[in-house]
Amino acid sequence: MTDDTPQPLSLSDMVGHGIASLQGGDLAQAQLIFDAVLTVAPEHFDALHLRGIVAVNSKDPIQAVQWFLKALEINPNSAQAHANCGVALYELERYGEALAHYDTALALKPDFFQAHSNRGNALRQLNQIPAAINSYNKAIALNHQYAPAFYNRGVALQEAGQLLEAIGSYCQALALAPSDAQTHFNLGDAYHACMQLEAALSCYDKCIVLAPDYADAHNNRALVLRDLGRLDEALNSFSRAIAIAPMHADAHLNMGLTLLLKGDFKTGWELYEWRWKAKGTNLQIPYFEKTMWLGAPSLFNKTILIHAEQGLGDALQFCRYLRLLKNRGARVLLAVHHTLQPLLQSLDGVDVFITKGDALPPFDYHCPLLSLPLAMQTDMQSIPGPQSYLRADANKVRDWAERLGNKTKPRIGVVWSSTSKFKGDAQRSMAFSQFQQALPIAGFQYVCLQKEIKDSDRGSFAERNDIMFFGDQMHDFSDTAALAENMDLIISTCTSVPHLSGAMGKSTWILLGHIPDWRWMLHRDDSPWYSRMKLYRQGADWQWDAVLRRVHQDLIALFCK
Repeated sequence: MTDDTPQPLSLSDMVGHGIASLQGGDLAQAQLIFDAVLTVAPEHFDALHLRGIVAVNSKDPIQAVQWFLKALEINPNSAQAHANCGVALYELERYGEALAHYDTALALKPDFFQAHSNRGNALRQLNQIPAAINSYNKAIALNHQYAPAFYNRGVALQEAGQLLEAIGSYCQALALAPSDAQTHFNLGDAYHACMQLEAALSCYDKCIVLAPDYADAHNNRALVLRDLGRLDEALNSFSRAIAIAPMHADAHLNMGLTLLLKGDFKTGWELYEWRWKAKGTNLQIPYFEKTMWLGAPSLFNKTILIHAEQGLGDALQFCRYLRLLKNRGARVLLAVHHTLQPLLQSLDGVDVFITKGDALPPFDYHCPLLSLPLAMQTDMQSIPGPQSYLRADANKVRDWAERLGNKTKPRIGVVWSSTSKFKGDAQRSMAFSQFQQALPIAGFQYVCLQKEIKDSDRGSFAERNDIMFFGDQMHDFSDTAALAENMDLIISTCTSVPHLSGAMGKSTWILLGHIPDWRWMLHRDDSPWYSRMKLYRQGADWQWDAVLRRVHQDLIALFCK
């Protein structure tokens, strides 16, 4: 007679069943099995290690680290356990510790290509980009078919500004894993940064086919459509992003900026308030106990703090609104960057100037400077002060006139780039070697209104000895204003200087990208914000050559009659 009683499973059999459950996606069953093994054998290395893998797959990296460390106490020479511990530590943003475990794993197993790739991820988070790229290259050398290494290398190259190399790496990743939506998304971003707009649009379209509810893809697709001048399609794509993710702040803000670009101020100003929550702005509204004022209640006999929240050009453009607050009976406090204060002393409507960061006097309400158009319900017909609202200090104007010497030729102030870290600065600035094509060699006295010359421009700028440069003699914007006052004309790309000259009522020509910042709108050669400004726009090819030729010709026509 045979004994049919089931025999108890061995620990190795139990671990085998647990692995099968883990591979089948039944994490709960796998956890029960490994816990049962550990009840009998608390120091069973495989069960401890696998228990950590269950925790990783259960999105519990804290528990995962604890399990992996227990496993490593039993077997410190397991390259796989060190590598997996590194993965869990990476999820906890403990990048230095993750790196140490990857290094140990690779010391134990130098050909561990996944560990090389993951090591690169930790190095990238530690801002060691060249070292990260080197780790990805090692992973790729060990396994030419490992798509994640190509993708991760693309991310690192993109962060390093090596966009063409990043594009190549993403394309290699897609050759191995063509259905990876995230790689299509990143490739779209890289193409967009290179202004290869049709290629970028195609990538986002492919991403959306693979991941229809990827709100960021709809948002970024809309940005490309905007740069292509297809604004209505862009608005539809922003709307789709918002329908998927109603709190997608960047999509709301980008839709608002697109509406402002089209001249739809009412809805545009409302959506512009999403700037405080958008990832792409890095703005954070200061915390005040007092209420933010957005048009109500009455300001009569009340004190309001206006704080400049963004760039110098923004402050120069929107400080025009303070006179309107004064007209409503308010006492107006203005907090601005210290470099603007001497200039803004000429501004009407301010009772107290405060350097940003200094202690604040008592006030009843506050309002960010760029929320004033919304508060004032500004439309195209009610923009305040388009003629002029800032004045240069008369004594400084005389001082700068003396430094310039006798005027024998038309004086042209020039600006071609900024030192801004603004993401889109490459589309609004240019190299001096290119910009100088707009400046006839003879018949003019040119004055650089930039305080700094980029290293990349120094060589070509030095070759033009007909351009005066004062650099460190320009201490703040009151000097820039006084120097600009001595000019017959200012020619600039989209920097803070044309806002200054425009606010002073100086004749200004501004050179703009095909789809410029929202404030310059579209399809017009003038600006409702500044009455003496002429706009020179790129064509749909996003190239400067035709713009520079027109400026060159117009300079000669205006001054060399």
